[in-house]
Amino acid sequence: METVGSESQERLQPLKQLLDNSKGFWRRYRKNRVAVIGLGIVILFFFLAVLAAQIAPYDPFVMDPGSRLQSPSVSHLMGTDLFGRDIFSRIVYGTRISLFIGFVSATISAVIGIAVGAISGYYGGKLDEVLMRAVEIFIVIPTFFLILIIVAIFGGSIWNVMAIIGLTIWPSTTRLVRAEFLSTKEKEFVTAAISVGSKDAHIILREILPNAVFPAIVNMSLQVASAILTESSLSFLGLGDPNNVSWGWLLKDALRSMRSAWWDSVFPGIFISLAVISFNVIGDGLNDALNPYLKER
Repeated sequence: METVGSESQERLQPLKQLLDNSKGFWRRYRKNRVAVIGLGIVILFFFLAVLAAQIAPYDPFVMDPGSRLQSPSVSHLMGTDLFGRDIFSRIVYGTRISLFIGFVSATISAVIGIAVGAISGYYGGKLDEVLMRAVEIFIVIPTFFLILIIVAIFGGSIWNVMAIIGLTIWPSTTRLVRAEFLSTKEKEFVTAAISVGSKDAHIILREILPNAVFPAIVNMSLQVASAILTESSLSFLGLGDPNNVSWGWLLKDALRSMRSAWWDSVFPGIFISLAVISFNVIGDGLNDALNPYLKER
């Protein structure tokens, strides 16, 4: 019976350790009250995105000429636009598109950045030099204008926009991960893994990466904000996807009525600002919670 009890305790040990780490992470994260507020705003946006069909009182695409440019009221919480479309409904559906673009673009960037940074930092030498020169080329080129040109050539569909943003913002993640690999690969546990004949893939993925990925996680939250802002800028310039409602596209539609209907541009602008600021302060909170030096305090 004692043997069975000890075996069950050993099996539960990883789960207990995970729970302890989660509690420690949240304890450190919630010390940054601004980051907690930002997380709450993002969670609210997620609910809006997931429940858009249930929350939006009107179809975001249906035009009603008889209701054009109505100011905020009980029937239209954020007013209507030049074509009589309910702005609140369009913002709710735009939340879904903007968050989707932000997270997919940041994920693409993170995958590329982590892979290139890990290979460059671990192997070093000429391979590192070649990869870093490629990173420097991307850094030197004005990213937004590069995205602008590519979208103008290949089209502004939602999938093109996500792919192009993700494929152009990865260098910052690469530099962070590379720096962590350069410092971590000299530590004793990595040397021990090499001495027992562990393969490179095992050392990179199981030994170094779990200790080097935290800066990339923090940077990913910042890149979500950057991707949302970039997509909004593209849509504002008319290079977004006209078949989907995004916050940036709402601003573009508001251009013609900006002077006569302030609500047409103010509310989408508020949501864009809240999203960008929230993801940035979440990044600060993640940095405080994941920083290994702060963990020891």
